Amino acid sequence: MSDTENWLNSAEVRARYRISAATLNRWDRDEALEFPAPMVINRRKLYPLSELLTWERSQASAARRRAAA
Repeated sequence: MSDTENWLNSAEVRARYRISAATLNRWDRDEALEFPAPMVINRRKLYPLSELLTWERSQASAARRRAAA
């Protein structure tokens, strides 16, 4: 992460992926999904945008591999 990292709060992450709060909580707990871990400040979760983008690329790559198989 860089010094100028952009962070998304939980509401922004839910809007980005069009998911519910329950789904985001499940993604946070599911180690197999490898969803980026948030930084927690005063019980608020902040997700590093660079890690979310990397995760998105890995999910797209995995989907392409499954489609080709």
